[in-house]
Amino acid sequence: LRGLVEHLMAQREQERKRALEAEVARAELERRIGEEESGRPPAPTKGAQRKAALQAERKVAAEMRKRRQQDDQIRSLKERAEFTLKEASKTRDEAEAEAISVKAQHLAHAQVEARFLAEAFAQEEAVKVKAELEEYTQLRMEELVKVEAELKANIVTEAEAVKA
Repeated sequence: LRGLVEHLMAQREQERKRALEAEVARAELERRIGEEESGRPPAPTKGAQRKAALQAERKVAAEMRKRRQQDDQIRSLKERAEFTLKEASKTRDEAEAEAISVKAQHLAHAQVEARFLAEAFAQEEAVKVKAELEEYTQLRMEELVKVEAELKANIVTEAEAVKA
């Protein structure tokens, strides 16, 4: 947009120069034509002088109006460019904030999932350990029952041997 503004300003300056050059050339041609027709420069009358002054004022006023309009257009373009830039910056900031929010949500979800998996794994391991402990306890109980039966059998055998 800056390039466009600079281009418009340069173009305006060129147009102003061309208009002034054309006005000077026109005045010079009118002077020459007047000299050639009468052989001497015509003396301007008060009405003609006033008319020329009014035309010159109108021309200057028109050029000033044109220049103000171009300045207004340039200012308007600058304002629109600044507004667009601010909007783009605001949109970028909002997108970054949303991306951070989404990332935080994903991390929170992953943390919850990891905690759930860890608890499930711990529970599964606890069930395995409990089953192994129960199996081990059952085996030990069976061994104790066998040892107790053997001890009772030995006691009975020894008691019979002592009686005999």
